[in-house]
Amino acid sequence: MDTRYIREFVILADCLSYSEAANQLFISQSALSKHIMTLEKEVGQTLFKRTTRSIELSDAGSIFLHYATKIALIDEDCRIALDAYNR
Repeated sequence: MDTRYIREFVILADCLSYSEAANQLFISQSALSKHIMTLEKEVGQTLFKRTTRSIELSDAGSIFLHYATKIALIDEDCRIALDAYNR
């Protein structure tokens, strides 16, 4: 599981907007959509309920968000610690 995709999931879950999340992440909406679909295949669950106008977390997405947030924070802490070590 790619930690970048997990971070993207957390941001999308916070925004509930592909365009806003893509802007925050500096990636295209189509790339973000593909990443989320890849993540959904990996976890074997639909993480978002999608309509033509909106998205919301599915029940599985709500459960996954709890753990994804922790993973994203740990990943960031690790990167900071390694950057500090390299300096």
